[in-house]
Amino acid sequence: MYEKKYLIEVIKYLLNKESMEIEVPLPQEEIDWSVLFSLAKKHSIGHLLYLVASELPGDMQPTKEFEEKIQKQYFYATVTDRKQQAELSVLMKKMEKEHLYFLPVKGSDTKQYYPKSEWRTMGDLDVLYKDSQHKQMKETMLTLGYSDYQTGLKHDHCSKPPFLHVELHRALVAANTMAESYYDDVWEFAKPRDGYKYVYQMTLEEQYIYTMVHLLEHFKEGGIGIRFVMDVYVFCKNTKLDRDYLAKKFSALGMTEFVQNVEKLAQKWFGCGECGFSKEELLLLEELEDFIISNGTYGNRENTRAIAVEKEGRLGYVRRVVFPNYNSMKTLYPWLNGKRVLLPIAWGMRIVRTVLFRKRSLKLGLATVTSGDVQKGQELKAFYERCGIKD
Repeated sequence: MYEKKYLIEVIKYLLNKESMEIEVPLPQEEIDWSVLFSLAKKHSIGHLLYLVASELPGDMQPTKEFEEKIQKQYFYATVTDRKQQAELSVLMKKMEKEHLYFLPVKGSDTKQYYPKSEWRTMGDLDVLYKDSQHKQMKETMLTLGYSDYQTGLKHDHCSKPPFLHVELHRALVAANTMAESYYDDVWEFAKPRDGYKYVYQMTLEEQYIYTMVHLLEHFKEGGIGIRFVMDVYVFCKNTKLDRDYLAKKFSALGMTEFVQNVEKLAQKWFGCGECGFSKEELLLLEELEDFIISNGTYGNRENTRAIAVEKEGRLGYVRRVVFPNYNSMKTLYPWLNGKRVLLPIAWGMRIVRTVLFRKRSLKLGLATVTSGDVQKGQELKAFYERCGIKD
């Protein structure tokens, strides 16, 4: 399908046109704008088509119907970005005033490296705070007009409709995952922002490392979308990155081969094309790109179910989800810390809470158990190993 190839060309043009002599990509085949728009929207980048469509010759531009659709997407993305950026500024000032440690992460941080911040959409503002300040953080967010404050195993969530959704992380990665020990004290990788004492920012290298760690988490849980690869390319373009430092850190995390493959794909898509890659590398990159493009922004549920069931078995998956281990549970219920004997009571509280207030999560969990495809999971596991994921 040519639309897949053209979408990548569009992104390559946008990410490079300010730093390279590059012309707007002209379609080499007839474009089905409904297919192109649907694919781009699936990856949360539908709004980017508007920027290129207006530069195409008249006979290559979309119909009036699709021109209006992509224009609407772009205006919505721009308004949302402005609202999110303004709100982040409000939050930073409020957290400083309240002496709450506060670290913007993920898209909240990555946006600054894009040519324009609205090009990098995000559904939530993601921030990290210190677990010891949970009660004060909740009270502060409620005073700022947020509602529906929910506490999860790894992060809290609250909203201020219609645009603003905030994920407040108490940990950057889930308990018992590959990078848990690396992020024992993430604050050591960060320093206060200019003019602040309590609002922090990670170093450039650590921002990129976390981008890759987060990408790998999603990859293993069901896949990633095009936007993740865009993030990788934007970081890789930054000449200030200390590559020796990154090599040591990725090696310690056991991620070297996987990182190299994702970076190669980013270069193939948005950089030099197929230059310098061997035949074997291109075969893997083609497999990787087909996998990513077939996903949505965060992979797809079918992959997630298949991987979970293949890895743990149906009963094992149920056991882990219904009865998380002590380390996971004490992040949800801090009063458990040092009181492992009370773990069954916490399990009971969580089950009741899930049934009453998190019916969507319950439904997804049941779907995983009943429809997870073991054979597909085995195929995905083999593919992951080819990509450099060994666990």
